[in-house]
Formats: sequence, C-alpha cells, structure tokens
Amino acid sequence: MFRFLKSLVDSEVMGEEIVQKNIKTYFLAKKMHPNLTSFDWLMAAYLGRMQARGSNPEECMHDAQVQCIMFDELPEPRNARALGLCMLLQERPDIIRDYPKFMEELENILPS
Repeated sequence: MFRFLKSLVDSEVMGEEIVQKNIKTYFLAKKMHPNLTSFDWLMAAYLGRMQARGSNPEECMHDAQVQCIMFDELPEPRNARALGLCMLLQERPDIIRDYPKFMEELENILPS
C-alpha cells in the first residue's frame, strides 16, 4: 500500500510499479491457464494493460502480437519484465527520460 502511495509522487516508483504489475499479470495468466504458452501469457499481460488504460483489446491485437513476439524467446521472468519495460516506454516516456536505468535494463535484457 505504501509503495502505491509513494508512486503517486515519485515517478521512479511509478515506473517500477507499471513494470511489476505487468509481471504479476503475466504470472496470474500462467496460473489461470497453465496449458497455454509464454506467448499467450505475454499477450494476456499486454491486452490486460491496454484494457486497464481504456483501450479495446480487439483493436490492440496486432500491436500486442508484435510486442509479445519480441520477448517470447526470453526466459521467465525476464520476458514479462522486458514487456513491462517496453510498455513503460510507450506509456510514460517521461519516466524513461528522467530515469534512464529503465531503458538501460531493457537494452541489457534484449539479445544483441
């Protein structure tokens, strides 16, 4: 609870909260649908985030596929974290600009 309140005034904490929420959603999807693939769980995390932001998941399907395919070959939980960092980049470029550690981490996770 304290971390959430702190995220309201601290952009760095907000950035980490966005990424962590993505990871939690990924593993919740995995728990709810254990017979699916990591790509499906990444898609669930991406589409869930888009829906929470007020977007229609059906309209985001192509973007979700493009984003998720990039991270599907990464091991867990790096795949979900990389997707979360990418989503942070899309949603809050100001946080990425002010806290370059997020972009550096994404670059380090992605294969060269």
